Amino acid sequence: MKINLKSILLILLLVIIIFPTLLPLFNPGFFTVHDNTQAERVFQMSKSLSDGQFPVRWVDDLGYGYGYPIFNFYAPLPYYIGGFSNLILNDLLLSTKIVFMVGIVISFFSMYLLASTLTSRWGGIVAGIIYLYFPYHAANIYVRGAVGEYFAYAFLPLVFWSIYVLYKRTNKSKVKIPIYQAILLSIPMSLVVISHNLSAYMLGLFLVPYALFMLTLSKNKKIYIYSLGVFFAFSFLLSSFYVIPAVLESKFTDVVSQVGRGADYPDHFVCIGQLWESAWGFGGSTSGCIDGLSFKLGKLNIILVLFALIFFIQSFIKSKKITHEIIFWVFLLFSIFLMLDYSKFIWDSLPYMEFLQYPWRFLNFSGLFISLIAAFFILKLEKKSIVSILLVFTIVVGTIYFNAKLFSPIDNVNFSNAYYKNIEHIRWDTSKISDEYMPPDFIKPVSRRQLPQEILEIEGGSAVVLLTNSRTNYLEFTKDGEAIYVHINKAHFPSWEARVNGKKIELKKVSRGMKIYLPEGKQEVVMQFLTTPIQRVGNLFTLIGITVVFAVIIAKRKNLL
Repeated sequence: MKINLKSILLILLLVIIIFPTLLPLFNPGFFTVHDNTQAERVFQMSKSLSDGQFPVRWVDDLGYGYGYPIFNFYAPLPYYIGGFSNLILNDLLLSTKIVFMVGIVISFFSMYLLASTLTSRWGGIVAGIIYLYFPYHAANIYVRGAVGEYFAYAFLPLVFWSIYVLYKRTNKSKVKIPIYQAILLSIPMSLVVISHNLSAYMLGLFLVPYALFMLTLSKNKKIYIYSLGVFFAFSFLLSSFYVIPAVLESKFTDVVSQVGRGADYPDHFVCIGQLWESAWGFGGSTSGCIDGLSFKLGKLNIILVLFALIFFIQSFIKSKKITHEIIFWVFLLFSIFLMLDYSKFIWDSLPYMEFLQYPWRFLNFSGLFISLIAAFFILKLEKKSIVSILLVFTIVVGTIYFNAKLFSPIDNVNFSNAYYKNIEHIRWDTSKISDEYMPPDFIKPVSRRQLPQEILEIEGGSAVVLLTNSRTNYLEFTKDGEAIYVHINKAHFPSWEARVNGKKIELKKVSRGMKIYLPEGKQEVVMQFLTTPIQRVGNLFTLIGITVVFAVIIAKRKNLL
């Protein structure tokens, strides 16, 4: 077999570029982050998968041991990757690190694809490195541990790439609606949604104007509109298994408690000086300009943008044409504006903005548009070959040199897999960090002593109750003796159904779980976490979407499309 030296060198170069961002993941154990629940959530996902749940909605040990439907509401994609990895590898920490690695690596290649498509190969490389090493990206990974957010960050460029490709496919005379492309290109958008729903909402503030901007440039507007309709329809279909229940069943949880409670957006606007200089830290966000978390754009990035602005203005004055680049300048300014308190009227006016909690989340989009602006800047300089090479080298080396040190956690905790799989640890330490998906009127334990010791408890009377089968989504037990109430230490959710001797009975919701009445005699009780009608609709829509995706792929391969 002939060895392609050029390919080997390219792979080696990419490893050298990406490796510094991954380095902490090669240490033993794990590290401390704000959302210090990641390994435990991966474990809970794999446990539910092994018990036959799919799609996974309920986990057994979180929620103080009462369980709760976290993956009905908390975007599940990263945890599916970790959960399936753990089932295969039987190594929880390695599986969790794989989740981190996948999200990090995709961010570089997705930006490279978008920027190189819009500009050039060198523009793509520079944009990919700036995007990968963007300071807020490091904060999301090694400070906040915001897995869903940096996973969405990884796919954001692919969504803009998809809209652009649709524009190019339809910007021809006598062209049909590119059904095949529109359906397949909807996949990145659905991946953003099931990675981080808040990022998907923020994306809409840019994606809709971007699609409209491309429409103004289109020579075949009618076909382009139809293509966008297919794109958005299939984005919705593919993510419906998550989106529909997450929206319509949230009333059964305490998720609204997350609005305010230290995360009220008026208290977390960024001071403009923090975009230039804010000390790198591992603390949190507070009101005012002295935060424990850095919101800097990166000085090198700001300087690069200023130079790019000069070249952009010169180019615009000379050509007097509205180019594709201008929309990214508008978006960059808008993303920064939304982080400042001057934008409070927008936050107050748009629906659901309070759920975003932190205006500085828009740093993800600032990083996206800074990277693209850098790519256009490199494109303008490519004719000046020596200058271009030197500038690319300076930007790449400078970006890695100044920002690689940010991709490092505050510490490394050399705990084994057993620590993160310890049920008592999950039920108390981990559950305290995130309990918003418990029922709204659930009385949460205030100490370890209040955690449930048994799944079943007898209330009144004398009887023998024997638990014969217990899984994350299934309970089976027998009762013999006097009439009693059985208290079930599982959080109430409409998916739970109980049958006594094959007959469905009422599950009464109580402050800490559920209970059922069993008359005198012997009974066999089966409790199952079933699919609600709302979830069935979501599952059906996604199944239709996936079926059509595979159908058009097969049709395309057989030249039927």
